[in-house]
Amino acid sequence: MKYILALLNSSVLQFYFKNTYSTLKILRSQLEELPLAIPTKNQQEQVIHLVDEILNTKNDIHKKKLMHSVDALICDIYGVNC
Repeated sequence: MKYILALLNSSVLQFYFKNTYSTLKILRSQLEELPLAIPTKNQQEQVIHLVDEILNTKNDIHKKKLMHSVDALICDIYGVNC
C-alpha cells in the first residue's frame, strides 16, 4: 500500500495523468488505466522505508527532502529523468 501511495503521489504519474486526461476529477477507470511500474524487491523496500520515514517525521524540511528522494527513486523505476 505504501508503495502505491508513493506512486500515486509521484511526479511521474502526476505528469502522465495531466497529459492523458483533461479532468480534475479522478475516476476509478482512470486509476485502473495508470501504468503502475513493478519495481525490484529492493527498490520497493527503499520506497517503503522512505515513506515510513515521511510518516514519522515532524520536521517539514526533512519531510520535503524525503519526498524528493521518493520521487527520484520512482523516476528511476520508470526510467525517466525528473
